[in-house]
Amino acid sequence: MARLPIVTRDQIPEQFRPAFDEVIAASGGAITSGPGSITINSPEMARRRNHLTQYLRYETTFPKRIQELAIITTARAMDCPYIWNAHAPAARQAGVSEALITALRERQPLPPMSAEELAA
Repeated sequence: MARLPIVTRDQIPEQFRPAFDEVIAASGGAITSGPGSITINSPEMARRRNHLTQYLRYETTFPKRIQELAIITTARAMDCPYIWNAHAPAARQAGVSEALITALRERQPLPPMSAEELAA
């Protein structure tokens, strides 16, 4: 069960419907899970968040491995199991070592890392 009810267009004040429509169009329909299911309650904020997410995930020059490492490190530090479970497989696929992923998950000393990984 979702923490918040699914938001529909008719629940949104008229002045925020263009932002709602933009966010929903980008998602392909109703947003029922993940951070977007929370932020859609404020359509203008959700619209702005989507632009930032697009930039950070797809337009930066950081290697995917470092992006995913930063995401799972933050997810673990902030106790965000949803984000951890969504991104640990992506981190593996991007080349983050299993030893590093396990150490982060278990809050154990980290294995040797590259300079890029240490910076993240």
